[in-house]
Amino acid sequence: TSGLVVVLKWDEVSLTYTGSLGPEDTQTFSFDGMNYGHSVSLGGSDHNSNILAVGAPNADGDSGMVYVYDARTGQLRGVTESPEYG
Repeated sequence: TSGLVVVLKWDEVSLTYTGSLGPEDTQTFSFDGMNYGHSVSLGGSDHNSNILAVGAPNADGDSGMVYVYDARTGQLRGVTESPEYG
């Protein structure tokens, strides 16, 4: 893993991700005070498009809400299905 540290803040919600710059990396990240070990996707073919997608598990352990942060717009939003970035 590299020294990539991404801290996302949206209103009262903060998310910290530390991991490598791979296209998809399973790491433990903190969201809203809880720790998750789920896949983290960095969008773009060069994996440098400033789009970070994290899947938060729901009650039954499957990937439920996916939070997407776009550094270009500074927006963090929740979507019900995992987004795909080419």
